[in-house]
Amino acid sequence: MHGLWQTPWRAVLAGLVLTAAVILVWLVAWGSQWQDVYLPGLAMVIVRFVHVLAAMVWIGLVWYVNFVQLLAIEELDAAGKAAIHRSVAPRAALWFRHMSTLTLASGIVLALFTSYLTFGGFTTPRAALLALAMLGGLVMWVLVHLVIWPAMQLVLAGGGDTIALAKARTTVKTYARVNLMLALPVTFAMVGAAHLV
Repeated sequence: MHGLWQTPWRAVLAGLVLTAAVILVWLVAWGSQWQDVYLPGLAMVIVRFVHVLAAMVWIGLVWYVNFVQLLAIEELDAAGKAAIHRSVAPRAALWFRHMSTLTLASGIVLALFTSYLTFGGFTTPRAALLALAMLGGLVMWVLVHLVIWPAMQLVLAGGGDTIALAKARTTVKTYARVNLMLALPVTFAMVGAAHLV
């Protein structure tokens, strides 16, 4: 049992096994009609699960970067900053980028294969919330890939032109804060679209 907690990948694998067990219990509860009634629904539940999980990691990293990493960098000396730039920031940036893309891709699948795009042509309150959430999520994704990541690459490389490096640091910090600001209304709009009348 102790081996499960030695790496994050083992813990994730154990979590996936438990998730499969939950799915199996759910299918058994349906009985023999699950194949006819809910097989297409199961596929969409899995896509939604991936969407929510990726969004949790992405938004969690938005909070981590803003409230932990960027504040710590401001307090550290040059050696501490170098250690974060060498060991922590590249990992955070990798997960940040890939989870934003997985969130966007799974959201597109959900929009295309569910009734989300047919909420009365985005004229109902629910559809309006979803449209705002989708637009906000797309803006956040664009900021991650076209603004934050190019600047972050300069910061991680270090050295070179000190003016360009300072500008890149400011860009990362500014747009990380913009993503933090957008995370709140986007999350509310997504949850509202799914649960409000």
